[in-house]
Amino acid sequence: MATGQQNINIGTADNANDGDVLRAAFRKVRKMFAEIYGDADAENLTDTETVPSTSFDTHITEKIEDTVGAMFSGGTQTNVTVTYDDSDGTIDLNVSADITDVNAGAGMTGVNEGGGAATLNVIGGDGITVNADEVEATVDGTTLELSASDGSGAIRIKDLGVSTAKLAADSVTNAKMADDAIDHDQLAARYTESGTLTDGSSITVDTGAKNIYSHTITQATTFNFTNAAIGQVHTLVITGDASNGITLGTINTNSATWNKISGDFDEANAVKNLIEIKFISTSEAWYQISQVAS
Repeated sequence: MATGQQNINIGTADNANDGDVLRAAFRKVRKMFAEIYGDADAENLTDTETVPSTSFDTHITEKIEDTVGAMFSGGTQTNVTVTYDDSDGTIDLNVSADITDVNAGAGMTGVNEGGGAATLNVIGGDGITVNADEVEATVDGTTLELSASDGSGAIRIKDLGVSTAKLAADSVTNAKMADDAIDHDQLAARYTESGTLTDGSSITVDTGAKNIYSHTITQATTFNFTNAAIGQVHTLVITGDASNGITLGTINTNSATWNKISGDFDEANAVKNLIEIKFISTSEAWYQISQVAS
């Protein structure tokens, strides 16, 4: 490898004849170019030797990679293995150490595991002490608080004015709600909502979406009921010319038995017919018809 900078003596003044002769100066320039283009022994480049044809960019890139690789390899690392691959100019870093110290607070344990992973567990016993009314959780912006047992061994959700609360099916063996904790606003739409039906000769009435539907009859119409729940009472408010014919059809796609308790349709266009339906199974219901008294 060349020694690097080749000092060219330009003399003390113009035409002083005390500097390098032209050939000697260009020999130094030629050696420096040979080094730049990757000659491993540019210092000893002969006058007839061809300067390497290596790409300048390739040589400079290699020099940078070697320099940076040496910086990593020659440095000090803790829990990291550094490997410089000169063949492709890459540096591989391998973190091989595990977590060796887990500082767990009271009521928690720390377990060191391979691969740098650690597990923290909440444990029972004396580590965690929880008094009544101190366990809280925030769900969708609503705070739920557990209250102490009422003596039956059950832990209850304290009444905090929660607007919506649900218990997943089969997830709780014994659950209690505080007295007067459920209001009309907490009931499902099948018990609280009202809406209108789209006209047609065959109309599907989704009893799970609304409790009351209004409709004006313009043609012979069959009403088929879906999502009906046993014990549910559903209401239809019908106006229009009922002489076209009204038929109560299927219940939850099943052929249905309809038991009329009382009342008949008033066919006058302006009269409201109130039909109240009680579903006693997925294929049978009782109903009655009434109108506003004149």
